Amino acid sequence: MMRAAGYDLGSSLGFVINLGGIVGMLVGGRLTDRFGGARIGAIRFGATAVGVYTLSVHMPLAVAYAVVFLTGLFLFSAQAMIYATVAARPLSAAD
Repeated sequence: MMRAAGYDLGSSLGFVINLGGIVGMLVGGRLTDRFGGARIGAIRFGATAVGVYTLSVHMPLAVAYAVVFLTGLFLFSAQAMIYATVAARPLSAAD
């Protein structure tokens, strides 16, 4: 999508996404402990959708990297929060 918008992408894009995932999980873990994983996961998936939509608008490269960073932060940490929430759920007799 970003190439179609005319951006020249390289290895720095992968770095920005990965860094966003690490930072997002650290911050997201604290928020999940306080507010619950399902709630934080839903909010972060919504923010991811907004970020992906925002990337369809042509913007300066530095701004695009910031949006990619935030989108990666929300997406990867949301996945981790949902996995942790499901794993921590106690099993009932029906499970």
